[in-house]
Formats: sequence, structure tokens, C-alpha cells
Amino acid sequence: MKRVGKYRLTIVRVLLNVVFILLLTVSLSVCVRIASAATSISVTGTAQVQNTGSYIYFSEYNSNVTIASDTLQFSGNAWSDDLGWIAFGTVDNPSGPVVLNQGQNTITGKARIQNTQTDIEFDSSSESNVVLNSDGSLAGYAWTNELGWINFSGADIAGINSLLSTLLPDSGSQYRLSSFIFSLSIALISTLILIKLNVFTKNKRKV
Repeated sequence: MKRVGKYRLTIVRVLLNVVFILLLTVSLSVCVRIASAATSISVTGTAQVQNTGSYIYFSEYNSNVTIASDTLQFSGNAWSDDLGWIAFGTVDNPSGPVVLNQGQNTITGKARIQNTQTDIEFDSSSESNVVLNSDGSLAGYAWTNELGWINFSGADIAGINSLLSTLLPDSGSQYRLSSFIFSLSIALISTLILIKLNVFTKNKRKV
């Protein structure tokens, strides 16, 4: 009976070790995937205010608008001679962020004009239709109550489509799922460590 008990205990230990290694491998791979996914791509070029002919600059005059590859959300600020600073992310933009919708390749959300605290609306109506083209350029119009329609055909997100081709249809969901798997794996690994320590302690007491 003692031999049978030891044999069963050995099997349990082996299984715990196998599960532990598998979970550790999954956790490390998820960590690498999350880290590699969290990059930013710069938005360049300009958008033009139709009523005045002036421009919104995405990468000049200290503008720093980017899009995150893990969430496809915009961040940073663009400069306009007519409107001043415009926030595209969540900082200084309670209505934001502006988002790229993968699959439809449309831009939605709102950017906040800092001087007036009004919004540039990317999906205010059917006529607001800023889209991402296959070459990474933007096209279409967004609306602002300040100056009317803004044409985004001069803006560009170089390299975004090559990135999108490597992601799942919903990048934001992918990132959340990866984070969940990582958290779950860590919890299971911690549980297995406690079980292994408990088994080791019991065996040591028997000796």
C-alpha cells in the first residue's frame, strides 16, 4: 500500500510539473505578445479646414498624434493655425479617444479642440466618413461646429495596414483576451506552487 501511495504521489508530482511548465510557457508567450503589440505608429501629413483653407498638422509644429497597435486608439495632439491644439486621445479629451475600427477601416470618435472645448466629430452623421485606404492614407470628412467640414485626405498612417494584417479582426479584444489569459495563468501557477509546497511540507513532516 505504501508503494502504491508513493507511486500515486510521484504521478501527481509529474503532472503538476508538466502543468506548471505549460502554464509558464503560455504566460511567457503572452507576455512577449503583449509587449510586442504595444507599439505606436505616427500619424503624418495634414487635414484641411474647408471653410478657411488652413491646415491641421499631425507631425509638424510639435504635433505628436499616434495610433496604438494594441487598441487602435489615437493619442497625442495636432496643431491648427485656426483651432490651436487638438487632442485626439483621452488626455484633455473627455469625449475621446478617436479610434480606428478594424474590419470596416473607419475612423470614429471625437477629438477635442482645446481653445474652445468643442469637438471634431468623426461619426456625427452619415456624411462624416473618414476611412483608411489600402495604402495607409486617410480620406473623407469630419465635422466641427467651429469651422465646418475638415478634409482628412492629406493625412497618412504609414505601415498601419501591414500591422493590421497580422492581427485578429478585433485588436482591442485580442489584447484584452491576452491580458486575461496572462492573469489566469499567473493565478494557476501561484496555486500550483502552493500545492507543491504543501506536498513537500507534508512529506518532510512524515520523514
